[in-house]
Amino acid sequence: MENNRRPNVRLIPARIRADKRIAIYCRVSTTHYSQEESLEAQKYGLQQIVKINPNWTLFKVYEDQDSGGNTHRPGFRCMLLDCYENLFDIILVKSISRFSRNAVDLLGTVNKLRALGIEIVFE
Repeated sequence: MENNRRPNVRLIPARIRADKRIAIYCRVSTTHYSQEESLEAQKYGLQQIVKINPNWTLFKVYEDQDSGGNTHRPGFRCMLLDCYENLFDIILVKSISRFSRNAVDLLGTVNKLRALGIEIVFE
């Protein structure tokens, strides 16, 4: 005899995160004292943007005091490694020039991050 019972299957819908984990990236070009104030101003302003968005949670602030043409900045490299670990959803940056000064490097990095599902938001 053939068994006509239907298998007991239960559908479990995917859970979509309503909140987004935010990484902040800040950069200044030199270690000069006046640049330190600029770095603090960048961090403060971007942290305020995260605070006013109820669906955003600050994960970490990454920072560098180095040229935007240098792709081996320690804070930037650490942030990219954390992207591969899926530790945050969005990178918040003051401006494109704070992220990279080289268009080719910028586009390459943006494409890698998009492939990982990481969004970049420039203020």
